[in-house]
Amino acid sequence: MRRSRAVGRRTKDMAHGQPSCERLFTVCGESLLFQTNDESIMDAAIESFDCGDGSETRSGAPLVVQLFLEEERAGALPSPPDPPPQPAYRNQAHLLTISLDRDNTAVVDLTGGFSFGFVSPRMARSRSYLRYFFIEAMALSMLGPARGLIAVHASCVVKDGVSVMICAESGGGKSTLAMASVRRGFRLLADDTVYVGEDAGELHLHGLPCKLRIPCDASGAMADWGTDTPRLFVNGEWKCEVDLEKRYPGSAVTRATLGVVLFLEPGLNPGGAAVERLSDEEAADRLEVHWPYNLAWTETRETRAAALLHRGAYRLRASADPDATAEALDSFLLRLGTKTQ
Repeated sequence: MRRSRAVGRRTKDMAHGQPSCERLFTVCGESLLFQTNDESIMDAAIESFDCGDGSETRSGAPLVVQLFLEEERAGALPSPPDPPPQPAYRNQAHLLTISLDRDNTAVVDLTGGFSFGFVSPRMARSRSYLRYFFIEAMALSMLGPARGLIAVHASCVVKDGVSVMICAESGGGKSTLAMASVRRGFRLLADDTVYVGEDAGELHLHGLPCKLRIPCDASGAMADWGTDTPRLFVNGEWKCEVDLEKRYPGSAVTRATLGVVLFLEPGLNPGGAAVERLSDEEAADRLEVHWPYNLAWTETRETRAAALLHRGAYRLRASADPDATAEALDSFLLRLGTKTQ
């Protein structure tokens, strides 16, 4: 089933906690039905998920996210911090809760593929915060338990059909290198998390490339990157967003086949940026797979994670200049293509 550009069913005067508008998206190869009672919340979901993904999705019932606007109750804090503090995420068995305060909370059935939540008007006005901490968190948290995808902490860019997963610790320069690569003609698949699925024995990669989020210091150094105002994200970092479709039309891609895995080592490399092969043991030790749930990690997922490295893993020693590092990556892919022909 392909994504409908707009599922336009609307009803009037719906009761509290009932959807008045809905839309079907394709998110990481899965159908996602988003329902709400507020147009501004729907607009926020469109910002997060409308990436032009026209790929085929699995048959069957879609994942469901219901997020409702609810008036603040008596006793709400008159002047909450701006930005608000990070919500608390708690998981027990198949349930995940997202809670900021009594007016902003959500519950996710991880294995059932259903979630619902309520947010206040004040939260709905904080568009980036609402998208990242509620809308995207509710949807993406179901991809692993309910649909079997595994999440890898990495950025991913694609050039001439070859995908490159860029792995590094938080703050290690993944998104900055991805942005510099896009400026050289690469396409972006993901800037922080890559979702890995399998179809007919072949691994495929998915991401949310609508927005690229980079550290504010990198944005300041590259004033022409077209970022918006800084926002606080879940790991406590302040980042800026780049709207790729507006800034670099056609640079987003939502699905790719498995290519190479590259581990980024940031910092000043006296010899300039350079790429070298890693041993299988070192690569396996460095690969960071997310599974933050109180649910069993299966043998199938372990096999899929191990298969990520079968086309080779490399170390990229970065230079201080992101553009020079992107150029080294481009040259490496050219040499790699020549060797495999």
